Amino acid sequence: MSETWTPPADLDPECLALCVAINDHIDGVVTTASCCGHGRDPFGIWIHPASLDALPHLLYWLDECHSGIGGWRVIVYTDCGAGGPFFRIEGPMGAFAEADKIAAIITEEDQ
Repeated sequence: MSETWTPPADLDPECLALCVAINDHIDGVVTTASCCGHGRDPFGIWIHPASLDALPHLLYWLDECHSGIGGWRVIVYTDCGAGGPFFRIEGPMGAFAEADKIAAIITEEDQ
């Protein structure tokens, strides 16, 4: 397990558990931003993997087959200047309880 991550003060509380689980329990992946969607947009957490090899452990727990929770994915994209690649976890709009369940599974698995 990595060092304990300190969340920023302005982090949406609905994102807290999953951000902590990723930063503290998924080696090689850190969160860079997050937004719960506020009832208008999908749940989103932007991540920075140290390498592509760091992603499978995270992707495993976002897959419905392993978490029992559907609708979660990692999107890879670029910006207008062809920068990146950038990575964003996206969950369904309002999926706050589901995010907490995925976080609990990640955390329990790492114990």
